[in-house]
Amino acid sequence: MNPDVLIIAGGSASGKSTVVKELMGTRFAPHLTTVLTTTTRSKREGEADNAYNFLSTTEFREGIDKGKFIEFDMVNGNFYGLQRDDLQSSVQKAKEIGGVAIVILTPPGAMAAKNFLSESGIHAVATFIDCPHEQQIVRLVSRFISEKRKLESAGGEPSDVRGLADIYADRLTHVKEVENKWAVDFDWDYKINNGEGRQIRDLVDEIQAIISINPESPAIEKAAVLESSRTPGMS
Repeated sequence: MNPDVLIIAGGSASGKSTVVKELMGTRFAPHLTTVLTTTTRSKREGEADNAYNFLSTTEFREGIDKGKFIEFDMVNGNFYGLQRDDLQSSVQKAKEIGGVAIVILTPPGAMAAKNFLSESGIHAVATFIDCPHEQQIVRLVSRFISEKRKLESAGGEPSDVRGLADIYADRLTHVKEVENKWAVDFDWDYKINNGEGRQIRDLVDEIQAIISINPESPAIEKAAVLESSRTPGMS
């Protein structure tokens, strides 16, 4: 049975946002809705206004107090979370078009959302983008260098550059000490390898197979392989 919701999770710079963006650019996009999540981080240069619900920390905390969030977490000094109304709205839209709602979450958030959906009678599958930590580190360092150059060219103060360096240092520490356990610490329905030699198109094909958007696709065979390779005890 096709899922109502596909939850995509992964570590920093694992490729989770890129693969969903690529998926939404395929001919299957009319069958998909994306769930908007909420953050207190600043909007990045060139980032769409609807990439997130961008809130202040005060607004976010007010939402927590009012019970608006299914899950939330502090990541690299910023709040990220999934609001109940946003999830339910996207799931309803997906049902109306006979499609699937897709949401990108942190691994702890993915498990919380899946439990919430299960209790609501909604079929969700949690998929982890498994990226080697060495590649995550390389990508994060590359992002830091790029952002540092932009900051310096814009006349940023040395204190701003030091602040940026501190943020990325925290992210690297998080990858090494926390994210390296995520692949095995949580009950994933599927794990998709995004290691050396893998292209985003490969990941898109496997996700399409998992949600069975295109039953004629050769990628369906990959879904069968993924299904048989689940960690013992997973349902």
